[in-house]
Amino acid sequence: MAMAWTEKSTNVRYLRGLGEALGGLSGLLHIPDAVSRAVDDFLSPERVVTPPMLPEPGGLSLPLAVPDWPAHINARVWDRSGAGTAPTVLLVHGWEGQMYDLGPFVEPLLAAGFRVVAFDAPAHGRSFGDRSSLPEMAKAVRAVARAAGPLHGAIGHSLGAAALMLALEEGLRIGRVVLAATPAEPMDYALLCAKAHRLDADETAEMLRRLDAELPRPITGLSLARIAGGLSTPALFLHATDDRIAQVGAALHVAALWKGARVHLEDGLGHRRLLKAPQVVAEAVGFLAAGIDRGNPVG
Repeated sequence: MAMAWTEKSTNVRYLRGLGEALGGLSGLLHIPDAVSRAVDDFLSPERVVTPPMLPEPGGLSLPLAVPDWPAHINARVWDRSGAGTAPTVLLVHGWEGQMYDLGPFVEPLLAAGFRVVAFDAPAHGRSFGDRSSLPEMAKAVRAVARAAGPLHGAIGHSLGAAALMLALEEGLRIGRVVLAATPAEPMDYALLCAKAHRLDADETAEMLRRLDAELPRPITGLSLARIAGGLSTPALFLHATDDRIAQVGAALHVAALWKGARVHLEDGLGHRRLLKAPQVVAEAVGFLAAGIDRGNPVG
């Protein structure tokens, strides 16, 4: 569910030009039509694989097996207690990201007494796959949560925040959630993708039909605002007012519908720098730590 197709415009123009140049050969060669290219683009993240951060945040992590997932999910766990008894916080990165995007949170969370679990979403980082989506990421969140054990809290960035929302709606229990750079509605990004591929109205409708047929949940029925209206898990929304990828207005709308949600805004941090700002990390860790006295992790 790519969120910045304008960056891929050169590829789109190239494919369009190639199709026009080969026009008469389309019956002899398999040339994907514009709708197929748009669907593939929407579901195919550009993989980012970076070496593990050295020194690794929080010290040495250990692999976490995710037996409920049919393919390899790269998941790691940091646990200074070594006993697995500390309250667990799950970190969920965004589209075209990877687990170390949330590396700045690991050491402060460990210092606050938490056990930390992070993973690469399907088709991201070192996890298996070529295609992914918001519903697929939400399924992976639930699978990793089952492997990790009861979750006291979770931090999600961008589409990872949306994936946490879907997972909560689908029954995952989490004590507290921090949602950083919450994106706009999934349909908005689908329509941006269609526009980037210059699809007309009929082609856009066909693109949406194909997405609905392929995804675990139809994109035309996904609404973060509707989901938020049914949630009451203690939540903190973190957002930069100058975020160009996930504009602040959409996040504020979702937060207003979420019962009891808190909002913390920052200026000048954009979409990704938000995750590295010490005051933002401190706000998130403090919010999660405040819940420890009111109960143990939930299952």
